Amino acid sequence: MGLRERLGRLFGKPARGSTTLAADRTRANEMHGRETTQTRYEQDGTRQRMEAELDGQRTQRAAPAPGAAAVCAHTVLVARWDTPADLGHEERASGYTCEACHQTFTAAEGTALRQSEAERVRQQLTP
Repeated sequence: MGLRERLGRLFGKPARGSTTLAADRTRANEMHGRETTQTRYEQDGTRQRMEAELDGQRTQRAAPAPGAAAVCAHTVLVARWDTPADLGHEERASGYTCEACHQTFTAAEGTALRQSEAERVRQQLTP
């Protein structure tokens, strides 16, 4: 007994459309996996074509696009501080996180990256 039937019994209302619903479910079970205009062999062929197309789409999505293997320049570094009193003082930063690739760096690495940031951007922009 489903929720609809239990609620109907609780509130004293008859379940509507239960015969239509039962007929639809019976027809759906009979027709499961079958098209009325296709034979079994045509269905198999259609299924194989669809699976091949989906496999092709999956391989295209999985393959990296040409030029997508570019290395992150780490130009947008966000500083991390250990205490609220240190906030805003670059020399007291405990580490850095790149917003583009989410890689974390120590304070020394972050400082070195920030000092060489202009040169890395210049190298990226020149062909």
